[in-house]
Amino acid sequence: MNRSTRLRLSSWYAAAVGSIVAIPFLTVVLVDAGLSQSAAAACMLVLPAGQLIGGPLWSWMADRTAGAHTVLRLTTAACALAGFVWLTDPTPAVLVLTVMLYAVARGPVHPLADAITLASLGPDRRSYGAVRAVGSVAYVGAVVVTGALRDTWPRVSLVTGGSLLIATAVATWWLPRTAVSVTPSDWTRLRGLLTHPVLLPMMAVCVLH
Repeated sequence: MNRSTRLRLSSWYAAAVGSIVAIPFLTVVLVDAGLSQSAAAACMLVLPAGQLIGGPLWSWMADRTAGAHTVLRLTTAACALAGFVWLTDPTPAVLVLTVMLYAVARGPVHPLADAITLASLGPDRRSYGAVRAVGSVAYVGAVVVTGALRDTWPRVSLVTGGSLLIATAVATWWLPRTAVSVTPSDWTRLRGLLTHPVLLPMMAVCVLH
């Protein structure tokens, strides 16, 4: 992998994974905005629901149109719109609407970016971990800074997350234009996935996380 490709992929992951910093603080932000605790909890349920609905829907569209880059640009643009509104100190109703938009749009973002990254790396797929690690470092750094400033700047998580969502949308246009191959699904591949020894431990870690 050449330096230019590594820089473009790493920049995208730094912005995209770092933007997740808004989620851990979102319940508190919603309550601060005037929602009751039960209403804030209900709003937070939209995030996994949007992921379950939006992820397969957008990914199906990307497969049918062979347009992974196009769908990724559309969904990151929608997330960036939500992020931009977060920068403007929105009313509680608008904040909830943007959280719903973000929930539906974010579903396919990371899977599509992973597919583009693996296609761009080609035979050098062993470098994927190093590229992905940049995003993890950015996220940890964003959480530390946001947590430290939270008491004196209550909206810091929205400002940080919103800014990084906008940066993600911009970085998406900088990703390598490598074609992503679409392989038709069949029961053999699905059965192989379901019986893979790593799947259940990985699912357990995700649930605990």
